[in-house]
Amino acid sequence: MRQTECTQMLDFHLVDGAGHWVQQEQPEAVSKLLMRFLSQQGKIG
Repeated sequence: MRQTECTQMLDFHLVDGAGHWVQQEQPEAVSKLLMRFLSQQGKIG
């Protein structure tokens, strides 16, 4: 799938204690991962 559909996927994470609705079940972990990703992309300081 990464070779045909998700060709620009940079990384992925499995969040402990979360199921299908990760952002609702582990919002702090999701926020931390998003902030780290955005800072690596130069989108935030």
